[in-house]
Amino acid sequence: MQSRTLRAQGKVGTLCVQSDRSVFFVGGDGFVTRYANLEPTHSAKHNSFFRSSQLNEAKGILYLGDAHGQIAIYESGTLEFTKMIMAHEMFVNCLLFLSSFDLMISGSDDFSIGIWKGEKMTRLSYLRSHSGGVKALVCSGDEQYFFSGSIDKTVIMWSSIDFSLLSKFACEEMIFSLLMWPTQSHLLFGGQGTVFFYRITGTKMVKKYKDLHDDRGVEIR
Repeated sequence: MQSRTLRAQGKVGTLCVQSDRSVFFVGGDGFVTRYANLEPTHSAKHNSFFRSSQLNEAKGILYLGDAHGQIAIYESGTLEFTKMIMAHEMFVNCLLFLSSFDLMISGSDDFSIGIWKGEKMTRLSYLRSHSGGVKALVCSGDEQYFFSGSIDKTVIMWSSIDFSLLSKFACEEMIFSLLMWPTQSHLLFGGQGTVFFYRITGTKMVKKYKDLHDDRGVEIR
């Protein structure tokens, strides 16, 4: 496997890649840089640390969440700054764009999830069912629902249509990452040294699995 080292402008907090993998973005401590074919093309400075990022490829918009609770919005081709949203009271840890609904979802250390509509980022709602920082967001393949993971040791399944809470799942550990399996059959939780597999059945999730074909409910450590 070939490797190459790229020198960033400071501590890196988030990475975001275009679907064709020709362009990616590096955000971090006071900066964001655009790379094309592994070469830097544009860069912009910022007054805070970027922790999260998300790309709206259809409209050419890059969103970055920072340590001050802000979401900075840039034109993805040139990194021209367009808008700043004061979204949360603390770190914006994760961002999730639902193209089917033209929605941006934000998760924060202030325990809340923000729902934002369209290019103007009109605030629709705050969801406040977690009792700890929201660290991860992921959606189903059809974007009809999304999941949030928190250090309160729960994962919540939400409707993307009316933002109602569909299910809440307790876990043994704080949750720091979520991954939807490509077949959409399972959701993976990343905890404090453990990866949990949950099978999705409608709006419910069934126990944890050692692998995708194991019904014994044994966690992977």
